[in-house]
Amino acid sequence: TVEDPIDVEFEEQPSVKVEAYVGNADINMDSSNVRPQFFQVPVSLDNIVEVAGLQAKVTLPAGVFLAEDENEEQVVLNSDRISENVKYSIPPVPNEENSYTLLISALTGELFSGNSGELFALNLTANKDFKEGEIVISDIVISTKYGYSYSIDPVSVTVKAVSDPTGDGVWNIFDVTAVLTAIMNLSDV
Repeated sequence: TVEDPIDVEFEEQPSVKVEAYVGNADINMDSSNVRPQFFQVPVSLDNIVEVAGLQAKVTLPAGVFLAEDENEEQVVLNSDRISENVKYSIPPVPNEENSYTLLISALTGELFSGNSGELFALNLTANKDFKEGEIVISDIVISTKYGYSYSIDPVSVTVKAVSDPTGDGVWNIFDVTAVLTAIMNLSDV
């Protein structure tokens, strides 16, 4: 503080970095216990801006892989928030094992439908040696049809492989009951 104010002139305008809240991503899994053969990781996006595209880095734990279709292409399931004009690709990140760059967009600039709910699901498989690991979706960037982009906080989930019918990791009478119930329900069909 000075008694006499001083006029200050800038050659360039000072810049201020401001980050706006535009929404958040989340992984919607009822349980982190998964069957190794095949499981899905549904991902939702709650956004307050209209979204035309999404890019993110998907990192899978050792022993977990993206499921492939009959053409050996990785499968990501789009929700009803994404029209058939919106496409995805998920190529591997160079020099990073089990990391992929997920891209979801439409060449037409078509917007994702709605502002809340599941956006896509990762179809995954695990090998017989997989026990436990973390699935991380990071470096999430959403873009508008006008080309503005915004970062979203990363999300993750720890998944554990289960091999018993009840999913608690222990074979006991409850597993026998679950198997018998499943057999009895099949015979009723």
